[in-house]
Amino acid sequence: MKKPIPIIYWLLVDVVLASGMAGWEFARSENLVSTLVVLLSVLFAASPVAYAASTPLVLYFAKSIA
Repeated sequence: MKKPIPIIYWLLVDVVLASGMAGWEFARSENLVSTLVVLLSVLFAASPVAYAASTPLVLYFAKSIA
């Protein structure tokens, strides 16, 4: 079985994605509050997904269901 991707790589991708979406939101609305909401929501929404995708436990359950 392949080793899972280290969590630090997932977190780096998460930070890059969140900062890019927050920059797009700021360019679109020029509202700092909505920019912070987008930044925090992307960070908190994507982190558990990235963490779960890197664990072999999820792969085990996916194989047992399929």
